[in-house]
Formats: sequence, C-alpha cells, structure tokens
Amino acid sequence: MRLVLLSTAALVGCAALVGCSSATEPPASAPPATEAAATCEAPTLDHAVTLPLDGEKTELECTMRALDAPLTDATVVCSAEYAHGVAETSLVHEALIRHLVVGAKFRTIAYEVDDATMRFVDAYVNDGDASALDEYVKAAGSTLGNTKNVLALFEAFREMKLALPAGERLTVRGIDVAITQQPALDAVFAYLQKAEPAIVEEWKPKLTARDRAAAREAATTLRKYVDDHKADYVAKTDEASFSRCDLDLEALAEGSAFLEKYQADSFIAGNAEFRDPAMSRNLLRIAADGTKIVVVTHIGHCAKDWPSSGLPRSGGFFAFGKAVHESLGDRYRVVAQIPGSGTELTIEGKTSPFEFSAKGLEKALSEAVEGPFALLPVRGSDPVNLDKAWPLERLPEENVKLGQQADVLAFIKSATPAKKNW
Repeated sequence: MRLVLLSTAALVGCAALVGCSSATEPPASAPPATEAAATCEAPTLDHAVTLPLDGEKTELECTMRALDAPLTDATVVCSAEYAHGVAETSLVHEALIRHLVVGAKFRTIAYEVDDATMRFVDAYVNDGDASALDEYVKAAGSTLGNTKNVLALFEAFREMKLALPAGERLTVRGIDVAITQQPALDAVFAYLQKAEPAIVEEWKPKLTARDRAAAREAATTLRKYVDDHKADYVAKTDEASFSRCDLDLEALAEGSAFLEKYQADSFIAGNAEFRDPAMSRNLLRIAADGTKIVVVTHIGHCAKDWPSSGLPRSGGFFAFGKAVHESLGDRYRVVAQIPGSGTELTIEGKTSPFEFSAKGLEKALSEAVEGPFALLPVRGSDPVNLDKAWPLERLPEENVKLGQQADVLAFIKSATPAKKNW
C-alpha cells in the first residue's frame, strides 16, 4: 500500500459558495496518464525546469517525471505549503499527487487535519458521497481549508480514484489533533452507541466541557476505559471501528490540550508540545507497514530539521519532519513550495501581500526564474546559489540552507489568494 499525505489545520473545506452536492463526476474511463508521458524524454532536475501547470496535460506529466530521480525509493514525501491561503498551492499539490498516484501507485492521501474529519473526504473520494463532503464543509467553518481551491483538489482526487483499476481505493487520512472537535466527538458517540450505549449520556457533558483541561482529562479517562473493555467492544463491533474510536479519543485529548494553549495566546507552544509530536506519531503509524506517503503540509511542519514554529533549537521542540526523517532517513523527501511575490488569503478571511526581504531567497528566485512555475534542485547555483544559507520568511529562525530542509523546490513566481467559501 502507498500513501499521499496532505496538509492543513486550516484545511477543512468544501464550499458555501460552491455546493458540495453539485460536484461533477469525471468519466471513469479517463486515463490519468498518457502513454506519451510515460515514454517522453523527461527533463533532469540538475537545473531549473519550467513547470507547465497551465499547459497541455501530456507536457505537464512529462515534466513531472523530473521528480522520478529525486524521489526514488522515498516512502514519505512531503508536498510542503509555504502558506495555506495561496491558490496555486492546490495546483502544485494536484500535479505532484497525480504523478505519484499514476506513476508510483500511491494509494493514500493524508492531511494536516484530524482523522475523523478527513473520513468525510474519504467517503466522497471513494464512494462519491457528496453529502459526506457537505459534512466536511460544516467542520471546516471559516478556515483556510474551506476554499474553492481545496474543493477543486478534492474533486481531482475523486477523478484520480475513478481512473484506478476496479476495486482499488484512494484512501484519505488525517494526522492532526482534533482542533475542530465535533467530527471526532460525533464519531466517538456513534461508536459507543453500538458498543455500550448506556454510557453515552454520561460522557457527553464531560467530553464537551468548556474547560479544556477538564475535556482533555475526560477524553484520556474514557480512552483508558474503552481500552479496558476492548474485547467486549470488538465483539460487539469490529477491530477497525474500535481502533478509530481509540484514535479519535487520543485526537480529542491532544486537541483540547492544544486549544487550551491557543486560548491562552500560546499557539506556538501548543504546536510544539502537541501538534507536531502527534502528527509525526500518526504519520509513522500509517507508514509502519511500508505504506508510501506524500505529505502535503506547511513547510514549518515537515521541514527535516527545523524547530517547531520557529522556537529556539535549545528548546528541543521540532517540526514533525525531524522525527519522521530520523525514523526513515533518506526514505523521507520534501518538495518545498516557495512563492516569489504575491498575495495570500489570511485566516481572518482577508487578503494580504507577502512582504519579503530584499535579501531573502523568495526575492532572489523571483528575479532569477523565468515563467510562472518551476521545479528546482535544492543545491547548486542554477538559477541562484542554493548552497548558501538564505533568509526565508516562513522559516524565521535563521538563514536557511534549503538542501538541509528539503529535496526539491517548487517555485510559484506570483501567488494569488485562495478563494474562500465562507
């Protein structure tokens, strides 16, 4: 089994402006790759390669084969967003994921969202259940996951799934803590209604307590209680649904711990202490059986050796990519997106221009790279000297040698804001 992992604590969204139930079904017979692309003379990534995201399909597929060598033997690949609110980010994700699904038989997609929420997307992608995607939209709310661009990406996943051989799934997973908690709460209560209905009403007020510390303690206590009754619960349900309940209770406990920090204006500490450790653990669980993964998360989460949220290295808290890299070694690869200029959609639903240092890597690439999109090696001097350390706005601790954090650079010359659906 192979897996593609995607990003976003803010990535929970379909459409208030574009109804999920109106998503069109692509023809099941449409092949996702062409014979011409499979046999074309693919470019090598020893220099900048123009990426024709807005060009002819076969040309794009051929160009993406420049990644074959850099990603050879990888079992986890992160497609790393520079910012969640950039429209072009979804285009890069789609091109990379399609390339891996078609060319390397990746069969799982996972996001920087809790697993209970992403089950709605899994139901849409694999079963065509538009109502499940509507549920995802409710969970998304006013977040950067609730954009038209994300919806279009999910529709692309559905298209990829329909083009797979009969019976094959394109599984969608989540690896984050439960920041938006209702999907995980609903899933836990639905499971308990089957396993031990008499305790449901007792636990509802405990798990939904406004006091985040109390809610965390309740989720931890209930998780232990459920585990103590595993044999009985599995006999009444099944092993898979029991495991999902355990995962959801863990996500609720850690999500409440993060939210407690967040509400105390300690977002950075919450990320470092709870989200990054949870995401590395959940990702490695999925990958434990050799499943191949493309991780599309924020670069600040999946960089190979970066302090979590820009904290000092001496604090000992690192982005989840460090733990994954230490576990998998060279089997972990990162494709880092970097814009040269432009505007992003913010979590407040406003647009904001990027403000890059005149001495930073973003500015240098913008001046050196021709064309709107490109793939670049992370070492060498074409088109700029990437062997030196550069200031990089979204990795703010110090100057960055990109080759120590990523394996390929996907450059977006001019970013435009994602289109919100709330």
